[in-house]
Amino acid sequence: MVVKRSTWSSSGVAPPGGSRRALANGVSSGGNNDSFHSTIHYGGLELQLEFQPKARVATIQGKNVEMRDDNVILVDDVDRANGMTIIRTLRVDPELPRADNGYPRIEAVLRRSPEILDFLRCETRLPDQRAQAVIDQICSQVLGQ
Repeated sequence: MVVKRSTWSSSGVAPPGGSRRALANGVSSGGNNDSFHSTIHYGGLELQLEFQPKARVATIQGKNVEMRDDNVILVDDVDRANGMTIIRTLRVDPELPRADNGYPRIEAVLRRSPEILDFLRCETRLPDQRAQAVIDQICSQVLGQ
């Protein structure tokens, strides 16, 4: 799991990146037992991630991150022109509780980690009210409010 922050929204969860693209939103992903890759276009960013489970190495926008036993990467400044910053890796209990409809509840996993909650900076207010509304919704789900 990759938890990212950017300057245009204080928090969110997505594979990180930084290159500017058209504002169309979408996801492309695939893989096999040796490698998984995902590209997300969201809010004008192209976010790319690759993971090699046997080697326990994630590649985010061309930067390799050794995961060892960790399963979360905290990434800051994904939309900065000079590139993102890998803050750290950490491990959370990967058990995914299910909602009544059978879908996984990722916010429950995020809620288990004080480090992730601090990293998301849900208390930060944004000048753009539309962006703030999105952040409020995400933080409400993660914080269980």
